[in-house]
Amino acid sequence: MLSIKLDMTKNIILHTVGWILLFLLPPFLFDNFERISTVAPEHYYLSCLLLIPIYYISRIYLLQKKSIIYIIVVIVCFIVYLYLPELIFKMLPQNDSLLDFIGSSGRHRLNRMRQGLSILFFVVLAINILEIAFQLRKSSQKISIEKNKAELALLKSQIDPHFLFNSLNSIYYEAIEKTDLAPKAIMSLSNLMRYVLTDAKSEYVSLDQEISYIDGYLELQKLRLPYKTHLNFDLLIENRKVMIAPLLLIPFIENAFKYGVSSSSDTEISIKLRVEKNYLSFQVENSIFMNKGADGTQSGLDNVKKRLALIYPGKHDLRINHETNTYQVDLSITL
Repeated sequence: MLSIKLDMTKNIILHTVGWILLFLLPPFLFDNFERISTVAPEHYYLSCLLLIPIYYISRIYLLQKKSIIYIIVVIVCFIVYLYLPELIFKMLPQNDSLLDFIGSSGRHRLNRMRQGLSILFFVVLAINILEIAFQLRKSSQKISIEKNKAELALLKSQIDPHFLFNSLNSIYYEAIEKTDLAPKAIMSLSNLMRYVLTDAKSEYVSLDQEISYIDGYLELQKLRLPYKTHLNFDLLIENRKVMIAPLLLIPFIENAFKYGVSSSSDTEISIKLRVEKNYLSFQVENSIFMNKGADGTQSGLDNVKKRLALIYPGKHDLRINHETNTYQVDLSITL
């Protein structure tokens, strides 16, 4: 938390100093800007101030990689930036400085002023693009480093030893009883292991693959669920081919089975997954019967939060409601 605050403070200081230098240096370095700022200072500094909201508005669409919208926004902002100050000062009752600057050769000098201000606009635009490119590159490097560091830990966390041990015990019992469930359970466990060790190493997988993994996990859990536990898995998917980061949803489901199952009480685990276009909505709700291992649960949730922040920055919303006897997870992602 402290490092985040320090980074925010550093960015605020850097941006503030950058804007001050950008507004004050051109008149000292270039005759054209010196002329504008001297004879029409109100016009010049109002134009400069307009660059601040333009800079931060346009970067929103640049960060989201919405190229067409970004180009439209830049064009609209450029027109507003170039003509709004002129319109404002023409409406004022007196504007002697601007009239003196325009003088007899009005259109020529007005065009020169627009050219000077246009240069300032595109300098700010170039700085914006370079800064975003640097941030995206830095973020990409961070994701790559984080992925390498967390790969082994992630695999271990997803192959829960207790789940594996309990699944093998359940399969052994079904095999002894010679039921038809044993071969199916062995195949389900094999598919889970293959998915975690091969497919899940990809940066993104299809939602269909992720749902198949969840289905297999639930099938194995059903082998050992007490008869008083009711499991609801509700799906509403428009497009199973949409891509998602692998193993992002399963930790919440694992926690539901870890803490929401009782052999003596009626329990219910509810899982809902909705995908409409590129919007994913995921909810898990379960009762709480076990409090031990809270540190492990928090560690798993911290891992998911960290992955969400790295993979879907600004495109997800995670809400966890931990009431006395109920645990609710509500996650939405723009894929």
